[in-house]
Amino acid sequence: MKKVILLSFAIFALLGSCTTEKEPTITTENVEVSFALDLQSIPSTRAISDGTGATQLSYGVFNDSGELVIGKVVKNDVTTLLSQAGHTMTISLAKGQSYNVVFWAQNPLCEAYTVSDDMQLTINYQGVNNDELRDAFFGVTETFKVENNLTVSVVLKRPFAQVNVGAFPFDLEHVKELGVDIAASSATVKGVANQLNLLTGEATGEVEVNYSLNAIPTEDLAVDVDENGVNETYSYLSMSYLLASPEPTTHSMSFVFAEADGSCPADFSNGLDFVPIQRNWRTNIVGQILTGEVSFNVKIDPIYEGQTLNSGGLYYNFSEDTIIKDKVFAFNTNEAATFTSENNTLIAFENVTFSGRIQYIAVGEYRDKGSYVKFTNTLKNVKAENMVVDHPGIHNVRPIDFMAPLFFFRGVNTIEDCVFTGTTTTANLYEDNFHDFHPVIAYDCGVPNGCEATFNNCQIDNLYAWSHSQITLNNTNVKYIRCSTHLWSKSSSHLTIGAGSVVDEIFVTSSNTDKRQKDEAGQWHWVDLPSNWWSPSLIIKAGAHVKRLDMNGRTMDDTVHNVYKQTVIIEEGAIVDEIVNLATE
Repeated sequence: MKKVILLSFAIFALLGSCTTEKEPTITTENVEVSFALDLQSIPSTRAISDGTGATQLSYGVFNDSGELVIGKVVKNDVTTLLSQAGHTMTISLAKGQSYNVVFWAQNPLCEAYTVSDDMQLTINYQGVNNDELRDAFFGVTETFKVENNLTVSVVLKRPFAQVNVGAFPFDLEHVKELGVDIAASSATVKGVANQLNLLTGEATGEVEVNYSLNAIPTEDLAVDVDENGVNETYSYLSMSYLLASPEPTTHSMSFVFAEADGSCPADFSNGLDFVPIQRNWRTNIVGQILTGEVSFNVKIDPIYEGQTLNSGGLYYNFSEDTIIKDKVFAFNTNEAATFTSENNTLIAFENVTFSGRIQYIAVGEYRDKGSYVKFTNTLKNVKAENMVVDHPGIHNVRPIDFMAPLFFFRGVNTIEDCVFTGTTTTANLYEDNFHDFHPVIAYDCGVPNGCEATFNNCQIDNLYAWSHSQITLNNTNVKYIRCSTHLWSKSSSHLTIGAGSVVDEIFVTSSNTDKRQKDEAGQWHWVDLPSNWWSPSLIIKAGAHVKRLDMNGRTMDDTVHNVYKQTVIIEEGAIVDEIVNLATE
């Protein structure tokens, strides 16, 4: 169960057997405001993150302008936080005034935290790894005005991410059979915040954490990696608390596992360049870590507040309608991740963040020719920013048509309030059929043959439209769109730029190989291939704005092969700043 601290503020004294204490007062005509603090029930069998050590409570009072009214007050031995009745305390506050009260609860034996009089937290990361004393909580009330019969509540949560490393039990046993008894671990993490404004919740600073060698936890680590509702059991190798922001960030990490005296150290850092952490979430790095070929997942687990996966070769096949909500997928692999449905059922993504490096992310899959059109997917508030499309080798995984897409939207897709920007690729120059070399372009999104995607209120850097695909943009900003028709294809892509959308450039082309060749005089001529007959169909609707339309030597009306009478339609009220490379013949 999730651990929280619940605080209530009341004008009247709360009933029950709670302990009650009076605290500092403010000016005249004060009212006794009661605070009810409760740490909700927790699993009694767990020692790590059970919150039992947080018995030192500090608080400060601010007015509604953020000015300090009562400086830090410290209360020790607040053991009733975990009791069924909870802990009650009162503060006398001026009637008619508005306040925020900030709370910080920690283990009194922990010397890593310094809280100033104005409730600014500074963290000293000098210390040992696997230190449960560092578990702590903070919270701030909503702004409340002191009146009669007032009740205000606040939830205290961890400002930290907890990073765990766990091995399969057989992995640890195999090491023991080899004569090595792993009993201690250290951790190094780069770029971690070390200061927290307890009033605003803003985490600042950037330091390298070096937790020294210390005994590993003795309990098991339970993680539901395959998300089937059943936890898998791993042997703990490391546990670390790190100050984190509400939004996920990725960090380079490394660990050392050794015997109790530090002998036989084993370094674990490969594949840990982009490990995600997030406030009040657990990041679990689990798998076969100690022996053989290293294989592991990184997962932020819902025991705190959400889930995150970071893995190689992920394949999710859902048998019924599925909502993937409030998750972070932070990858670190040159393999692919596929989200698909066994019976072509609905897959919905909501409040999901993707980060790191991966070969590609497929929503829906290509099973039999054209079968992926049956998949139905919805995405709302999905973000993928500054990700890396990692090809393991230009000859092993060929970039398609000189491009490397991050997302493949297969089937019928409705995409709303999403951000896909900053994608880059590791792919090198690619040699075409004429032995010319081309740079491989990274695309944030791609819509394959026969698939549909409607983007509503989205932001995209690069978008690729295959032949047969149908794409609609509404109130969506895109920097670059490539409309393509594949070699020998007899169907085009259909692109509709709807009202409110702004596109910096649209490039109309055929793909797979150069469609023009140079003659002896150095002049380019179109190769008369079917794919050159089927130009993409483009409609720019009223209220849309296209800054540059590159026709790549095509006519607006193909009368030569009589395929599409009007390849491009620009409605009245649409804005097209520039049309270039338009053939006159």
